Amino acid sequence: MEEYDVFRVIANDEFFQQFLDKERCPDVKPNVVLSVAEQIKKLSEVITLMDKELQKQVLSNHEGLLSQATWVEKLEEVLAVMQTHVQSLLSAVERLRTKIVEPFSKIETQTVMLSRLHATSDLLRRVARIQHLVKRLNSQMKLADINKAAQCLSELAQLSENVDLSGLEVLEEDQRSIRSHRVELERQARLMLTQSLKAQNQSQ
Repeated sequence: MEEYDVFRVIANDEFFQQFLDKERCPDVKPNVVLSVAEQIKKLSEVITLMDKELQKQVLSNHEGLLSQATWVEKLEEVLAVMQTHVQSLLSAVERLRTKIVEPFSKIETQTVMLSRLHATSDLLRRVARIQHLVKRLNSQMKLADINKAAQCLSELAQLSENVDLSGLEVLEEDQRSIRSHRVELERQARLMLTQSLKAQNQSQ
């Protein structure tokens, strides 16, 4: 058939057969020895034939090649549109980050600050209450009001729960007073208990 003319010309030519033979050793001398000019002529003729064949194939498959080229162009257009959408999406994400993430970070920071402020306020409230109760406790111990002193020590113990008050210089003297009064109150309580037991035994 016509589409195989170029192949036949090359395959049937003794000069080109030596290049088409895959089993031929490169070191074996060719059967057909041509001058340089003749070799150039042969190659030029084949190139011309192949060029014509290529043109013929392009013409015969023009629609298919054109559709493929059109498809490639459309694909490039789609990719360009997608790239535009991606850039728009990235811009929208950046705007969203500016509107949401940054305010959220500020709110988070303010929340931490408020939490610390609340903790500080609670600590100050405890310190003020402890100092007030220690003054009252000192007065009660001087008056030997054991019951009220015991109640005062109980409230002081509650104020010291779940909070670390150690290291606060403002409470160092108060803490020493509390420990001293507690020891004295426990001593008096044991003394009263002992006296009560003795009195009970004597009455029997």
